[in-house]
Amino acid sequence: MQALSRREETDLMDRMRKEALVKCEDVVREYVECTKSRTVTIGWACKDQLKAWTECMHRHVTQETIDAAKLDYLATRGDKEKEAIERLKKERVESYKRHAGIKE
Repeated sequence: MQALSRREETDLMDRMRKEALVKCEDVVREYVECTKSRTVTIGWACKDQLKAWTECMHRHVTQETIDAAKLDYLATRGDKEKEAIERLKKERVESYKRHAGIKE
């Protein structure tokens, strides 16, 4: 199995966290509502909502889901690399034509 680069792994985890936040939207909203108009008291006044948010995130970002996402990414990485290379080649050709004054 191939390994992910540090950047790929970071991007993957960021995407997974964003997806988990969407799935936990109701819990996050409850926490945000609790924190409104509070400053110092957030720590103990909203601890139950924060705990619920944390538990929801942990339910959606587990080692199993991380491993599955990595496998999915690795399965499509080769295709994505080929597409990126083709896109870069096309952009370079278009750039060379523009600089040379060649019109299509």
